[in-house]
Amino acid sequence: MKKKISLLLTAFLLGAALSACGSNTEEKPGNENTAGTSVEEQVLVYRSNTTLADLEAYLLEKGVLDGERTEVDAEKVGAVDGFGYQDSNVEIYEYDTDSSAYDALATGGCIGFTFPETETRPAETVGPISAETVNRQYVMIATGDVSRELRNTFGNFDR
Repeated sequence: MKKKISLLLTAFLLGAALSACGSNTEEKPGNENTAGTSVEEQVLVYRSNTTLADLEAYLLEKGVLDGERTEVDAEKVGAVDGFGYQDSNVEIYEYDTDSSAYDALATGGCIGFTFPETETRPAETVGPISAETVNRQYVMIATGDVSRELRNTFGNFDR
C-alpha cells in the first residue's frame, strides 16, 4: 500500500512540475541561434551528416568544454546518445527528432520520467528537465551555470 501511495504522489508531483515548466515563455540568453526557428525548420537542417562525436570534437577544438568527459544515461531523458562535461556544467544529447521528448525540449517545454521500481532498483523520478539550447537533433542541458561562449559555440555548430 505504501508503494502505491508513494508512486501516486511521485506521479502527481512530476505532473505538477511539468505543467509549471511548460508555461515558461521567457527566452534564455544565448538561444539566439534557435529563436524564431520552428521545429520543422530545425528538422530540415537535421538532415546533414553530422554526428554527436563531430559536435563534441568541435566544442573541444573551440576550447569551450572543460574537464573530463562523463558518461550519461541518455535513455533516462529519452535521448539516443549523450555525454557530459561536469566542469562545464552541461550534458549534451542527441535525440530522435520525431520523439515527444525532443518535441517538448525543442519548443521550450520540459520533460520528466518516472521509472517504476524493479527487483534491482527503487522507483526513480527524473525531471523536470528543460533545454539550455537546441541545435537540430542536439540538445544541451545545463547542470549549473553555462558560459555564453559555450551556448553560442554549440548553436553555431555546422552552420
